[in-house]
Amino acid sequence: MTDKLPITLLTGYLGAGKTTLVNHILTGSHGKRYAVIVNEFADIGIDADLIVKQDEDMVELSSGCVCCTVRHELTPMLLRLARAGVYDAILIETTGLASPRPLIASFLTDPQISSVAHLNNVVTVVDARTLAERVADSPEAREQILFADHILLNKVDLVDVATRENGQRLLRGLNAIARVHPTVGSQADIAMLMAPPANDLDRLGDEQVLCTHAGHDHDACDHDHDRATPPQHDIPSTGISSVSLSTEKPLDEMKLTRWFDRLVVERGGDILRAKAIFNVRDEPRRVVMQMVAGMLDGEVREPWADGDTRQSRLVFIGRGLDPDILQSQLEAVIA
Repeated sequence: MTDKLPITLLTGYLGAGKTTLVNHILTGSHGKRYAVIVNEFADIGIDADLIVKQDEDMVELSSGCVCCTVRHELTPMLLRLARAGVYDAILIETTGLASPRPLIASFLTDPQISSVAHLNNVVTVVDARTLAERVADSPEAREQILFADHILLNKVDLVDVATRENGQRLLRGLNAIARVHPTVGSQADIAMLMAPPANDLDRLGDEQVLCTHAGHDHDACDHDHDRATPPQHDIPSTGISSVSLSTEKPLDEMKLTRWFDRLVVERGGDILRAKAIFNVRDEPRRVVMQMVAGMLDGEVREPWADGDTRQSRLVFIGRGLDPDILQSQLEAVIA
């Protein structure tokens, strides 16, 4: 869909296994060349040394990739790497103490970056042993989960089955958009983590996304998905919930655009993340919109295939979300 260099943002709280995942990606036999940027919190860099021997701010890895420490402004570095023309993607490992929100915002608002690169995926690594504690006591850890497209529930070999299942429910309650991958040693399918998120958007129509409240019997799901249905999932003590909507009725493009513009103005601070695929009247292609931290991004994707159920599907994650209001607003933009 684009010639711009894809950026994958790798985040996760301290000790979750981010650097282990970076090494897994760099040493994998995937035939790709990745430029890696390590964003350290401390004045003395450690993570980059754990990945590869340093030589100034760029070194050639055994896999043919390049590792950089963030010693200069992020924008010039991204421009340099993107214009080199030798990399398949850029991987940025953030410090475990930071929310990914500012970086995501810079990718969406910086015209220099958006001219040569685009944010492809946000991958978050969490420690299965301490997940519940971090969600309870760390806003940064919660935001790392909230903004993720893929979540690695790591170190599942060190917890019992009940803790693992509770962790999965907790993650799906916080983020109904992301794919959750139980892992040992941060071992995950690299191609899936680095792939464009278009296929993940298609999952917004799956029962496991639209009906993810704890204890729900997906095989016995009796929701009427021919209309907008708003399952809502709350995580106690965070004030954050997710709301899922769907309808098979075509939408009016002008009304839809005005709705999302109004959401940005009125609820941009409350809606942390939103993803949607829309069936727009008289448009043979899928219309995709994403909202991240009050910023809106939309594009027209591939055509609906013959036999496809042309269903609009939306997921909102944020604070103070009223599923009934969102449902009525969706119904108001039906053509």
